[in-house]
Amino acid sequence: MHNFLKNIFCLLIINLVASMGYLVLFILVFGMMMSGESELRFNISLATILIIIFARLFVLPIAYKKLENSRKTELAAKFIQKLKHSFYLKVIILIVAYIYDIIACLIIFRNVEYAFQIVDILIQSLLFCYIVLFIYWFVEDKIKQLREK
Repeated sequence: MHNFLKNIFCLLIINLVASMGYLVLFILVFGMMMSGESELRFNISLATILIIIFARLFVLPIAYKKLENSRKTELAAKFIQKLKHSFYLKVIILIVAYIYDIIACLIIFRNVEYAFQIVDILIQSLLFCYIVLFIYWFVEDKIKQLREK
C-alpha cells in the first residue's frame, strides 16, 4: 500500500508542478498591480514568469523519463509505459487534463468567459503540457527509428 501511495503522490506532484500556469498568471496580475510605477520591476517580473511558463512545459517529459527508468516507482513506470503506447489512454488523459484546466480556470478567475479562451488553454494549461509530452515521445521515437536504420 505504501508503494502505491508513493507512486500516486509522485505523479500528483509532477502534474501539479506542470499545471502551475494558472498560478503564474495570477502572480503576474498581482505583480503588475503591486509594481506600481517601477517599469524595471515589472519587466523583470514579466520575464521571470514567462521563463517559468515555458520551462514548466518540459516538466512532464523530464520527470516521466526519470520515472520510466526508476525501480523505486514501478507502478508509475508501468503507467507511463502504457500511456506511451496506448492511443486511447492518451485521449483519456487529454480529456481529463482539459476538464481540470476548465475547473482550475473557473476557480481562479470565477468567470466562464476566461475558462474557454484558446490562448489561456494553450499557454497555461496542463493539457498543453501533455501535448508537449506526446510530441516529445513522438520525436524521440522517430529519432530512435532513424538511428536504427
